[in-house]
Amino acid sequence: MALTSKDQLHAFAERGYAVFPNVVPRRLLNEAQGAIDALVTREPPPGDRLGHHFYWMNDPAPSDPLLRLFSASAALATAEEMVRPLRVELPRQVQISLNIPPHDGLVVTSVPKVPI
Repeated sequence: MALTSKDQLHAFAERGYAVFPNVVPRRLLNEAQGAIDALVTREPPPGDRLGHHFYWMNDPAPSDPLLRLFSASAALATAEEMVRPLRVELPRQVQISLNIPPHDGLVVTSVPKVPI
């Protein structure tokens, strides 16, 4: 069963990436978010850190929720379809990338509705 369309293959060839909505089920996303929350709670970024902060994990177990985003969803089969006849190996490293905003609270702005 084809997971990719000709348009996605063309986009991949032209841009080097393609977008595949809903490839990873919500359940796997929730599990990964829980693992990220637990890691950040155990090992918080330095208090004065703003901007990017990274966590790198080498040789994740097959059961690692971050690796499972790829291995337990249609993402792996989709990636293999994109590079066939080559094969895709499971990553030996996973990364969490945070972007810590430069303010203490959430800034909420309102956008006025413009009549069409």
